[in-house]
Amino acid sequence: MRPRTWLAVLSLHLVSGAGPTLAQEASSGLQAATQTDIQATDLDGDGLTQLREFELARAFLPRIWFHGQEGCPQPGGNPAHYGNNPGSLVFRLRPHPSDSRLIAIVYVLLYRNDCGNPLGIESHPGDAEPITVTLEPNSTCATGFSAYTVTTRAHYPGPGQVTGTSFFVGQCSLNDVPVFVSKNKHGSYIRYSDCQAAVGGFETCGTAFTMADQNVWLGNNAGEEPWVLGSLDAIGFSGESFVSPFCGGNPVNPAVCPGPMSVSKVRKPGLRKGGILHELLAGLRRTAKFLSHTAERRTGAISRVRR
Repeated sequence: MRPRTWLAVLSLHLVSGAGPTLAQEASSGLQAATQTDIQATDLDGDGLTQLREFELARAFLPRIWFHGQEGCPQPGGNPAHYGNNPGSLVFRLRPHPSDSRLIAIVYVLLYRNDCGNPLGIESHPGDAEPITVTLEPNSTCATGFSAYTVTTRAHYPGPGQVTGTSFFVGQCSLNDVPVFVSKNKHGSYIRYSDCQAAVGGFETCGTAFTMADQNVWLGNNAGEEPWVLGSLDAIGFSGESFVSPFCGGNPVNPAVCPGPMSVSKVRKPGLRKGGILHELLAGLRRTAKFLSHTAERRTGAISRVRR
């Protein structure tokens, strides 16, 4: 059910020879889902062209590793290489709201289903899992930026939520930095040990495969309010909308699908996991809080030295 847009993208990467797989046809890393995602114009008025945002998002997408017994990674590949397809994600990139010198990126990895823990508990249609990256200016890097932090959040919000932040100061790319995805639940972890200890030991991660064997992800740029992105057709979720409950291409059921999506609703307290917009906004809020605490610690350390 992959739309024609992906076929158009693949046509740019065709190689000669007998029947290449999708992984062979597409170069590794983030791929633009549509021409809008790589336009040399600033469609959302944040001071960065769509092309510039895509270039940065591509350079700093970590390598997403899956467990060998992962049972529901669709619409991406699987350890048996059936289909060997790319994964799907939405990303948002902008000057960081707490410090305009920095860049904040939130990637939201999208899956058709959350297949639950080993007992099938807490499974649901539609799954949106965030990774937040903060960049800082660095003239020695080809993009003009280097990594600062990577933050992952698994099972948020809830009693089993796990948040992890790691520093990657000075790195000009994160394409070889691993993020581990838990088997069937898809919680993302920047530290392998955090995954293995999560949810009372029910979580497990591994490094058996990446999407399309080359960490290939088809990405849509969400943009800023009122949002450049609408339909999710181009990344394999026909009929789904960025501003509606995300059901992963399954029949719409707001009672069980992550949602709602609209910005006005995700800011209200007491809602269950809020789908794509919830993850984008919450990721930025958490990064801002982390940066604020880091700045306070640095200020305190400097004042102690000066004394």
